Amino acid sequence: ASSLRCLRGHNGPVLSLSNELLGDDGSKVLASGGEDGTVRLWSLSSSGKRGQRALKATLHGHEKP
Repeated sequence: ASSLRCLRGHNGPVLSLSNELLGDDGSKVLASGGEDGTVRLWSLSSSGKRGQRALKATLHGHEKP
């Protein structure tokens, strides 16, 4: 199997994913929560290679439930 896209940004394992989000313009957004205490929002509409330009926001200070 081959990868469709590689998104790089978390400093450690990714613990959760959700693709139920929509951007302001109706584009699809993926949210990923990592052990590094961040939630990252990724544009699934971005055409950048290896996830470049796909990262739209990083939210800091999150903890595991």
